[in-house]
Amino acid sequence: MLSNTSQSHHESLGPIFIIGDYNFGVVKDLVERDTKELRIPSWKSIARTMNSGRHTFEQFTLSLVDFAFPAITAIGFQIAMFLQYALLHPNVIKKMQAEMDNVVGSGRLPCLDDRQNLHFCEATVREILRIETLVATDVPHVALVDTKLAGYNIPEGTVVIPTLTAFHDDEQIWGDPRNFRPERFLDDQGRMCLKKDFSLPFGAGKRLCAGETFARNMLFLMITALAQQFDFFLDKEQPFPLPEKNDCGIVVTAPDFWISVKCR
Repeated sequence: MLSNTSQSHHESLGPIFIIGDYNFGVVKDLVERDTKELRIPSWKSIARTMNSGRHTFEQFTLSLVDFAFPAITAIGFQIAMFLQYALLHPNVIKKMQAEMDNVVGSGRLPCLDDRQNLHFCEATVREILRIETLVATDVPHVALVDTKLAGYNIPEGTVVIPTLTAFHDDEQIWGDPRNFRPERFLDDQGRMCLKKDFSLPFGAGKRLCAGETFARNMLFLMITALAQQFDFFLDKEQPFPLPEKNDCGIVVTAPDFWISVKCR
């Protein structure tokens, strides 16, 4: 009976399982490649060295947090905010679907090799990262020497915490920062233009988020796969939170909301 129920759910949620299996394979390949090429030690080898005094339990725990916390939070929260903005701007997801129908077709899921040809899709991912900065402030920095910046004296040893949201909401840079407009990253021919992307969703400098490439790749794969396979609609019987009501703590998150999903 349980087997029949599981098979029934798998058939009804087929596209979701396909997307999940596909992206699990991508992550597995990336991890295996990086472990081999960079000779990253396994968690088992790190655990063994703890007995020799080279690592403490606290260091091991913090290392796990460094790896697990961004992976758990970043991708899921940004996808939720993509759905939030896509429902408020249905024309955006329609443009994404039209581009994928033309470039990828319907016989397979988008892959990273398609990224260079899915200009509007890539611009949409970048606009989500800009308009809803996951981490409102960058990691703290310390002035190594007495510094003068924009007329302000910053003594040596001063802790400086850049505010990424203020930068992403600067009208002098973006013109209409609170307007969800992926086209801001495209040139006159509708192609992705990196020179127009001044956003810093992963910070900058030597303290740049180490997971930026992984996060950008996974967000592109997940968002394009969802947009290719499904149409999304507001649930008229449930309240829908506007972006202005998003929760801001260590990370910015959208409140829970209900949506209607239909296979394309």
